[in-house]
Formats: sequence, structure tokens, C-alpha cells
Amino acid sequence: MTLTKSSQARLVIYALSICAICASSVLAQEHSYPPTAPPKRTEAEKAEMAAAGRPTRTIKALPPSGITPADTTTADCSALTKYQFSATVDLKQGTPPFPVAKGDMVTGTFTFDPSVKDTYISPTQGKYVQKSPTSVQVILGEITINADLNNRLGYYITITDNDSSVKPTRDIFSWFVNDTVLAASYGLDYIQSGFSLTDYTAAVFNGDAMPDNLTLSNFSRGNLFLSGSKGGAGLWNLRSQIISVDLVQ
Repeated sequence: MTLTKSSQARLVIYALSICAICASSVLAQEHSYPPTAPPKRTEAEKAEMAAAGRPTRTIKALPPSGITPADTTTADCSALTKYQFSATVDLKQGTPPFPVAKGDMVTGTFTFDPSVKDTYISPTQGKYVQKSPTSVQVILGEITINADLNNRLGYYITITDNDSSVKPTRDIFSWFVNDTVLAASYGLDYIQSGFSLTDYTAAVFNGDAMPDNLTLSNFSRGNLFLSGSKGGAGLWNLRSQIISVDLVQ
């Protein structure tokens, strides 16, 4: 039987469509999750393959989610370092939503895990992100700022050795925290606090490792900053001069 050209074309299209359906089925099976497990070989089959010099493989199953679990480890309380500090307000900008005046006393504590790994590559700049149960508490009059460890800004410490971006070259110990709970109580997006100890002789640090002991007299100046913002705009700022830093544990 001789087929016309149109019949031949229809047969070709039909054959191609069958191939496409088969290919789609194979691809769907290959890329489906979880993948279809291969049939298990018996011990006799494995022995026969080994005797014939054919390698056998063990295929490990993926976890149900296919996602590596998040790191939920916490710091060891016994390994934490804790300091207490005091400061006096010496600069006020804007109008904070709570009573405060120049000369007011600020007190607080901060704890950190000295074993946390540095997340910066630079040998002269270190960043150490802190986890629970580390903490920061800053008390000023009627307000108390606490580090929100669940917030993306969280609580981190930075060590800077020989910062020459401004003159004079300096060493800096600093931490930064954010309290979204307190901010929300005042209708703000953020209330943030930053603590810094600066040595204008650049002699206190030799590298970016976490310090064993912070002694205020080794630094030229210490500042504590508080600020509030909403909608990306800063609304008020407070600066306090640190007058004491003492190791508690």
C-alpha cells in the first residue's frame, strides 16, 4: 500500500506526539519529588554484581522537606561574658516620646558569647552575631531597651583594629541592638541602641579577636547612642557619655 504525502505527514506527527508524551512522562518522573526509589537488590544480586566487577551504589534518601534545618543552637550560659555600664546624657536631638534631659543617668548590662565566630573576612574588622541567651538591657528613666534577638538587626558586636577611614587612626569596640517591641509601644518602627568604646591611639587591639577584658581607662572615649525612627526617617537621637564599664562575670 502506497501512502500519500499527507498520510505520511499525519503518521509522522502522530509518532512525534507519542514520543513527546513518553518523554514528558519520563521527565515528570525524574523531576518529581520525592523521587521514585529504585528497587532494592537482594544480597544474592549484590554478590553477583560484585563478582562480575560491577559497582553497587547506595542511594541516600533526602529529608522530606529537602531543606537543611536551621541552626537553632544557643550559647552556653556558663561561657557568657557580662558587663555593666553607666553613662550620662550629653546630647539630645529631636523629641523622644518619653521624658529625658541632658545629664540624666543611663545604666545597663550586656552579655556576649566570646566563642562566636567572626563573620567578616577582614583581619582588622570582626563582626560577631550574638544568639540567645545573650542579652543587652539599657535603662533610661521610664524606658528599658532590650535586644530583640529575633529581629533581623538583632544584636551584634564589631571589633575594629586600626581604622584609618577617619583621622586619627583608631581601635573600636562596639555593639548594636534593636528593640521592636518597645518601638511598637510608641508607634515607631525602630528604637535602636549603639555602644562604642574608641581608642584614638589605636593601641588597645592587635587584630579583630573578641577582647578578654574591656577596661574603660584603655579607651579615649565611650559613647552610648539611642535613636527612634519611623518610615525610614530618624525622629530623635540621644548621645550619652559612658562613665563606667565593669566586668560582672
